[in-house]
Amino acid sequence: MSVYQLKSRFQHILRPLVRALAARGITANQVTTVAAAVSIALGLFLSVA
Repeated sequence: MSVYQLKSRFQHILRPLVRALAARGITANQVTTVAAAVSIALGLFLSVA
């Protein structure tokens, strides 16, 4: 299976989630900001643990 086939399947799986977020007015920048915050928090947690 090629990377392009995986990308297509991954996009197909994510489409309903993306539509739901967009319907609620959530932007891509908001998703990125939350993902960055979660990553930083998890990194801090793991560095202390």
